[in-house]
Amino acid sequence: MADTFTVERAVMNYRDEERTIFLILKDGVPVTSVNKHLVVSQCKKARPASAIAYRTCVFMTYLASMGLSFETAALDTVYDFLCWLFVEEAKSYTTIMAYITELDALYTSLILQG
Repeated sequence: MADTFTVERAVMNYRDEERTIFLILKDGVPVTSVNKHLVVSQCKKARPASAIAYRTCVFMTYLASMGLSFETAALDTVYDFLCWLFVEEAKSYTTIMAYITELDALYTSLILQG
């Protein structure tokens, strides 16, 4: 059975202000390395950026359905995911570009985290 990924709303303090952020959970447990990226990217926004979390969740769910994780996905797998979005899910060019931008930011963040 594939892992179950969900997006959950959380409240955190950021610069002495309560902020709503969106985090990803895997079977009810926070995905720490991905959530570090989500927290940083959402704190840069004026409003909560749920789309970033939901798109990342779709990607992680796709990987799990293939028996992979975000740590083991190769570039070919990311390409297959983007093709799946276009063909099977009928996503627009604009939406696919948003996925590319967000996946690039995610993997750059993961590299910087070590």
